[in-house]
Amino acid sequence: MSYQDRYVEHRARKARELGADVKVLGYGKLSRRSRRRFEGVSIDRWERTQLLWAIANAPSSCNRGGVWVQWVDSAEQRCRWGEMLVGGVGWAQHAAAIILLWADPECYQHHNDVMGARLADQDGAFAACMAHVRACEIGVASCYICPNLIEGASSTLLNRGWRLTGALAVGYPMYPELEPPPKREAEEVLL
Repeated sequence: MSYQDRYVEHRARKARELGADVKVLGYGKLSRRSRRRFEGVSIDRWERTQLLWAIANAPSSCNRGGVWVQWVDSAEQRCRWGEMLVGGVGWAQHAAAIILLWADPECYQHHNDVMGARLADQDGAFAACMAHVRACEIGVASCYICPNLIEGASSTLLNRGWRLTGALAVGYPMYPELEPPPKREAEEVLL
């Protein structure tokens, strides 16, 4: 199915479902925290599937689903990406896996360069957020990594025009769960 077909299907489904019940966020979504310290143990298949499912079902602009995952779990590749990602230098290589979120340029080609890049980045951020929330719910430690790359960094997907829109380090937590960070009252975020 093409990206445009997904968009047309999304518009039709949205018209049918308008007025659907809104679900309340679960506790796991409200008690999340970023964790950068990981045990040296691989993520098991069930947990990996849960994280991938969260990304696959994340909201995206016009519901086109243009974000794809590169699951990096070999020690060599984790070290390489941990050094290339500006936000991951010095710690990301210790995660069980680094999830790289890539935007397919074909999905965003109908927009000008600035708008296409903005939509791609937003889609990647939503996908990372959904995976982070799911990780918290299933007891996996995770931390968002700024996807900016050090100068001179290169990869096959970058060379093909794909855009790195987000990255997430995941693994089993090194320490027992800490108290969640203090939450602000809903009214505190109003300007």
